[in-house]
Amino acid sequence: MPVYTTKLTVSLSLREVREVFDDPFKFAGVSGHISLLMGLGPQDEEPFFFDQADSPPTRFRASFLFGNTKRPNPNVLRDLREGATPLI
Repeated sequence: MPVYTTKLTVSLSLREVREVFDDPFKFAGVSGHISLLMGLGPQDEEPFFFDQADSPPTRFRASFLFGNTKRPNPNVLRDLREGATPLI
């Protein structure tokens, strides 16, 4: 598996960069390979649509799209929590 080590210089403060990576909606939108499908309740893990939320969710049902030119793109469904890297 290749390792990507390209450096990217941005003219943003650390706070501004963290805002993108800490916000699940912004991070999913920037990546293009993550779709946030539903929110998950804090205790019961019952999925709900975003328009039904009383407050911004911190846990999500997410779809991850992976692939390369040699095989079809698999779509993996996992739970995504704010501040946690999902295990694929």
